[in-house]
Amino acid sequence: MGLDVPVRPQRGQILVTEALPPLLRHPSVPARQARSGTLLLGATHEEEGFDAGSTAAGICRVAASTRRYFPFLARVAVLRAWGALRPLSPDGLPILEQPAGWPGLFLVTSHSGITLCPAVGRAVAEWVRVGHRPSGLPFFDRVRFRAGAPGRLEPTPAEVSVE
Repeated sequence: MGLDVPVRPQRGQILVTEALPPLLRHPSVPARQARSGTLLLGATHEEEGFDAGSTAAGICRVAASTRRYFPFLARVAVLRAWGALRPLSPDGLPILEQPAGWPGLFLVTSHSGITLCPAVGRAVAEWVRVGHRPSGLPFFDRVRFRAGAPGRLEPTPAEVSVE
């Protein structure tokens, strides 16, 4: 299409537990509870190219890190685990843009896997409906990645670490 969209893959691995009584009122960083009662635990942040597979090492890291927050999880059965790819921009922030010269095309990517999808989806649906970017939606155009762009964010070494 001729559009440069600077994203790279990052693998995340997630564990799903057996169904439990309601434990979490709100999603937390390492866990969210589905309506079925299962807990989704995760995730890793691995630079493995386009390899979306789960690994024993990744599963062990997720289990160990979530047990630090929720010690009772040591006694909960894990039903399944999987790996998936999330697209990341150079600064780790979303790309939300309607490119000039491409009517009807919306770039909506790099918003941290499943965490922000519902909010971003609502905002973009409103954008499509009204025909212009909603005032409450910050500007996340690709222009910010051009050298010398105003407001260009340069990640610190701590922000680009994988764990």
